Amino acid sequence: AAPGDGCFGDCFAAACARAGFTPRKLYETDVRGCVDLVEAGEAVALCQATFRPPAGLVTRRLAGVPLRWRLMFGWHPDSPAARVAELVLRTAQAAYDDSLAPHPAYLAWLVTNPEFGVRRSSALGPVAETNGVRTA
Repeated sequence: AAPGDGCFGDCFAAACARAGFTPRKLYETDVRGCVDLVEAGEAVALCQATFRPPAGLVTRRLAGVPLRWRLMFGWHPDSPAARVAELVLRTAQAAYDDSLAPHPAYLAWLVTNPEFGVRRSSALGPVAETNGVRTA
């Protein structure tokens, strides 16, 4: 994952500890940097289920649900963006649905894990929250 202010590194290390091991090193970098490290044989990379590996690399699904990736989309109901927010949200959801088509194993997993998907909250107006997946 790209470096940022989230808990990715700490959350990943905690998931590893729950699985009974500690990574020797933990890198947070952009996608190209991750791919370069993997291609050089220096690392394995954690990727989202919709990641398309370059030629010569393979992906394997992790057992269970060790990590969740939460994406949030929100707007203030009095802002100019409020007029188009629902359209933007529906368009983003449709684009994500389209990105799932080449990943039948992930789609099958989604069917057995219905707690993933879009949730709505109204704390500051309409907010859609997704765990990085959308179920049909």
